[in-house]
Amino acid sequence: MYLSKGNIHEDFKDCIVSLYTSILAFQAYTFVHLSRSAVERGLRNTLKKDSWESWLNKIEECDEQCLKYTSLIDTEEERVQWEVQFGYMDKQTKVLEQISQEFKSLIDEQRRIRVEDDITKCLQSADHDRQKDTNPLRVLGTCQWFLDDKRFRDWRDSKTSSLLWVSADPGCGKSVLSRCLMDENHLATSIMTSTTTFFFFKDGQEGQTKASDALTAMLHQILALNPDMKLTNHAVPSWKIHGERLRGMFGELWSILLKIASDSSAGEVVCLIDALDECEEQSRAAFLESLINFFSNDTSAGSCTTRFKFLVTSRPYENINSWFYRLRDNSEYIHFNGGNESDKISNEIKLVIKAKVPEKVPLLPVEGQQKIIEFLSAKEHTTYLWLYLVFDFIEKKFSKYRSVQKLKKVLDQLPDSVNAAYATILEKSEDPPQASIFLKIVVAARRPLTIREMNIAATLATCGGDDRDDSYEALDLEPDGSFLWSLRSI
Repeated sequence: MYLSKGNIHEDFKDCIVSLYTSILAFQAYTFVHLSRSAVERGLRNTLKKDSWESWLNKIEECDEQCLKYTSLIDTEEERVQWEVQFGYMDKQTKVLEQISQEFKSLIDEQRRIRVEDDITKCLQSADHDRQKDTNPLRVLGTCQWFLDDKRFRDWRDSKTSSLLWVSADPGCGKSVLSRCLMDENHLATSIMTSTTTFFFFKDGQEGQTKASDALTAMLHQILALNPDMKLTNHAVPSWKIHGERLRGMFGELWSILLKIASDSSAGEVVCLIDALDECEEQSRAAFLESLINFFSNDTSAGSCTTRFKFLVTSRPYENINSWFYRLRDNSEYIHFNGGNESDKISNEIKLVIKAKVPEKVPLLPVEGQQKIIEFLSAKEHTTYLWLYLVFDFIEKKFSKYRSVQKLKKVLDQLPDSVNAAYATILEKSEDPPQASIFLKIVVAARRPLTIREMNIAATLATCGGDDRDDSYEALDLEPDGSFLWSLRSI
């Protein structure tokens, strides 16, 4: 067994040879002894002619010499085996440490994903695409008054942070323009390096009236569009402190948005804000102050690593203009007055008339449709708001009028202005005095009323007498369901 291992020392080989030579000699001597007769063997044993003890001693001596070598060899082999085992254990330990690290990384990643999901869910307060898509699509050829303007292109192509305020009177198509800018990707020169976000304010619509609603929506869009850039890390500290309350905290949300915009991995961040004038007044002031402060700060707005752009549309109200007036000397601020483009907008409205009339009255002969197109196109100082009301009027009227003479009669009834269009609508009320009461309540209310609140207010306004019991329990209220139907009808 030992000789078969190879690389055996010569002295060890000699010991092995001596040991087995002695054993073989002893066996041969024993064979000779056993071949004698019993008498002869007994006599030789008595006279001690055979040296059995010396043979055994020699074998034991040789065996002891061999054991010295085998013990060394066994010890070395044992050491080698232990080294192999220790190496294997060390390797296993490193594998276990690696597995442990992978598990820790996995747990950390899962924890991070949970936090990101929680933050994203917190910021997802409404269906922003649906809010955008409530505005009509642009007709081909419209909105060019803005898209071709050098001021817009300069803002879009700017390599630094910049602000563009687009103001225009009601009915000029600002919200249609805003949807066009988003749907057709007009806001960025490169989709690969830009993140575009949007928010459409809408007076009276829950979730569309506060600046915190806008920041929540835009942050949600940024984080959803860039899931692999770890931009959520900028929101984690605030989220851990405030949790779900973060959604309504404008200051915290604005701070997070600025941190994300200054992160080089975010690229260019473009924010479209539509109808800022419909934002709740106090909330709008906070938003405008933050916006103006950012673009007034040369360090933040002029940073080469931060490309934070805003496009804001609103009506040209004085309280909004006074805020933007503070940026009049800032090269990163551009004011686009849509009111100066009234002629271009009027020409585009004619394109809308030509495209939409066949859709509104598809059963009318082509000649009749053309008469409507010509009649509406001849009107001066038209707006999209007026056109919307006129189209509503046409849809309701033309089901009864198919002949040329009847058609002419209806055309003569079409309102010439927004005020006239509203007056025409009011004339159709089933109860003008009650309609007047409803309108007065709506005008006087500080916020949009619920159906129940309107029901109570209308009941109080119509019960008459100075000594009436105004307690809630004493009111003879109509059920809210039927009141809603009568309210709409009136």
